[in-house]
Amino acid sequence: MTGAGVEVTEAGTAFPSLEHPRTLQKAIRFPLDQTQFDRQQNAPELEQSTKPFTSSVVPGKATRRPATINSSPCSPVVQINRLQSNNRLIDPALYNSTMKLQFSTWPEIEGYLEKTRGIVIPIGSTEQHGPTGLIGTDALCPEIIAEGLHAEGILIGPTLSIGMAQHHLGFPGSITLRPSTLMAVVVDVVRSLAVQGFEHFYFLNGHGGNIATVNAAFAEVYADSSLSGNAGELNLKLGNWFAGKRVTRLSRELYGDAEGSHATPSEISLTWHAYPDQQRDVPLEPKRAPDGPIRDAADYRKRFPDGRIGAESGLASREHGRQFYEAALADALEDYHNFLS
Repeated sequence: MTGAGVEVTEAGTAFPSLEHPRTLQKAIRFPLDQTQFDRQQNAPELEQSTKPFTSSVVPGKATRRPATINSSPCSPVVQINRLQSNNRLIDPALYNSTMKLQFSTWPEIEGYLEKTRGIVIPIGSTEQHGPTGLIGTDALCPEIIAEGLHAEGILIGPTLSIGMAQHHLGFPGSITLRPSTLMAVVVDVVRSLAVQGFEHFYFLNGHGGNIATVNAAFAEVYADSSLSGNAGELNLKLGNWFAGKRVTRLSRELYGDAEGSHATPSEISLTWHAYPDQQRDVPLEPKRAPDGPIRDAADYRKRFPDGRIGAESGLASREHGRQFYEAALADALEDYHNFLS
């Protein structure tokens, strides 16, 4: 068992885990050959099978969009209970979950704001992560951790998945924003939600290259408040999942200085835990990438031809990913609650 009521199966590691009183112990059931489903409001009684299996779903607010098994861009592997009646049912309790902004309606968010004014916004980057790491790693990691926060009743905003990645543009698939563009995006996201009543903004970050620019965006928000003479009620924080005390301790224990600084085994492990079908088995030579400074995209590609920096990415594993998920979720929960208080 991993945490409260979530089981590990041979097909994949279940999550959310950790000590969650509201883990998704009941979920959706698909027949294995069914690639689409309709979530229906009037689900009858659920009957749990003695032979559970796993699939990929997006827990949270029910929608009427089709889903493909093991292919959703933001769906964790969760323990699935078999349900009856045409294999098209969902636990009605999940319909009460409005903890994802994109799966909510405006009246639901209005009701949420009567109780609390906080929101978590995952932010990352779309950039290469070596021969074995996914291009979306830096956005996927905070999104994966946010799934656990969502299970704790914390509202999760849409992931800002493109960030500061100009130095990765020598590798196909990487996308970047200019610093001024990312600052404008962050400022406008905060202002948009602030006029509706949100006051606490916790950006859960997966990319070190975003830190300076996002903090500069926060400074713009605070400067606007100061210069206008309005009393500032907004509270902004950037939380870096990879810098949490539990995560850094675990990284030292598992990898030591083989963690490196880019395409690290910790971040790759976390994505493999959530998306086991995306695991790559590619020979890496050298096993540990060289280390050193970088300037622009051409310099990066010349110095680090496979994209890794100082990392022994081959040490990554799904089991390590489970451990990093639990450590990162504990770090994020603690940091967010401290932020609210």
